[in-house]
Amino acid sequence: MPSSTPAVGAAVDVAACDGSAEQLWGDFSMDTLKPATHGGLCLAALAQAGPASLRWVGSPVELETCRVPFPTIEEGWSILPDGQIMNNTANLCLDDPGDSTANGTQLVLEDCYGEAGEIWAVG
Repeated sequence: MPSSTPAVGAAVDVAACDGSAEQLWGDFSMDTLKPATHGGLCLAALAQAGPASLRWVGSPVELETCRVPFPTIEEGWSILPDGQIMNNTANLCLDDPGDSTANGTQLVLEDCYGEAGEIWAVG
């Protein structure tokens, strides 16, 4: 959940569901040509340095300026049938590391195993 005044580079983190504006995302759908947006910015996972096979695992998720043409790394998200949210470029899922319930834990990309920290309420 980014703050109510989103900014480029802001971390996307864990928070208890309360229906606040910070938890509302636009255009988050199965259509990978639509970006997952918040406050005019896009959900993004940024590749890390290292071997290609590992550069996405553990990548922090944050808000970034939306780019075109579609899909770019920010726009390439899909909601899987079990509630996981997958980044289509990395083929990894949005993850709450350690299945934390503590507010403020930054979300990352991890393998899609369907564990508790990867299942999201989407609707």
